[in-house]
Amino acid sequence: MSSSTLLFLCFQEKGNSTNDAINPCKVTLPNYIYFQKRMDPNTPGCIGLYLRYHVSCQAVLEDNSYTHLVSLTTYSLWNHSSSVGNIYIPTKKHSLQIRYALSEIFAWLQNHTNHSSILFGDFNMSTADLQNKLTSNNLDNWFICMINCSSIS
Repeated sequence: MSSSTLLFLCFQEKGNSTNDAINPCKVTLPNYIYFQKRMDPNTPGCIGLYLRYHVSCQAVLEDNSYTHLVSLTTYSLWNHSSSVGNIYIPTKKHSLQIRYALSEIFAWLQNHTNHSSILFGDFNMSTADLQNKLTSNNLDNWFICMINCSSIS
């Protein structure tokens, strides 16, 4: 693996196209494996997720009982176990699903305090709102890093 190897690729708001089984996000990369969570038309605001990782990470899918989150653990990254998650929090019109998604975030963060972990996602809220929610749930030891990529060249 070179120092410029992309380790993780995450997408949110991914639909269920008929090509999902062949090429879930129409992104073809050699030496990458993916996990996906299909959108559920019966659950408002449950939009599909996609998490692709480089084979050098030697990752396994974590217990994936989440509705709004897909998560993996890797044992070779940074020379110890690490976790990576990808989440989608629905928009304001799905207030009940927002509460479910936030409770999944809090549970995931609580379960990953003993090793390095990164949670990517579309949080559909301001950084200040997210920080307040983390702090009010005694999860203020997590850092929020905003990444805004409108285009990748």
